[in-house]
Amino acid sequence: YAWRCGVQLSHLTLSQPYTVQQSLAILSDFAINGGIDLLIFDMPLSLQNEPRTSLKLSSTLGRLLAPLSKNESALLFLTSLPAESHAAYPAQATLPHFATLRLQLSKERWLYKERDVRGYEAQVLIAKNKLHTPGQNVRIDITFNGTVEGDSV
Repeated sequence: YAWRCGVQLSHLTLSQPYTVQQSLAILSDFAINGGIDLLIFDMPLSLQNEPRTSLKLSSTLGRLLAPLSKNESALLFLTSLPAESHAAYPAQATLPHFATLRLQLSKERWLYKERDVRGYEAQVLIAKNKLHTPGQNVRIDITFNGTVEGDSV
């Protein structure tokens, strides 16, 4: 799927550290040394809520904001929220404070072409945007051929 979306797999590095501390150290190394266009960090909400992890994450992100802006890298955190939360991100969480842009995606329905699933429709809530007004909702179609189409914001 990544290849179909235009990702050059030969340039893709996947790291699966054993601990949060190890992953934050790797994140720091990549962010400070540059040469990376996009860093994706998949962090479960349960880990973010642990006080020790939250403190370490806050310290690491505080050090990385300047290097990331200088080398034009983007840092993307993926977090799954519990289904019953409905747009509620825990107030004590570290990530919302540091985010420039926070999007909340909610899958609405599968998209079919005849009997085959070709993607899904999602609602996107712009929960935070330091560069524009937050709070807008956008409907998008994410297809398995690498395209995203939807409303303009």
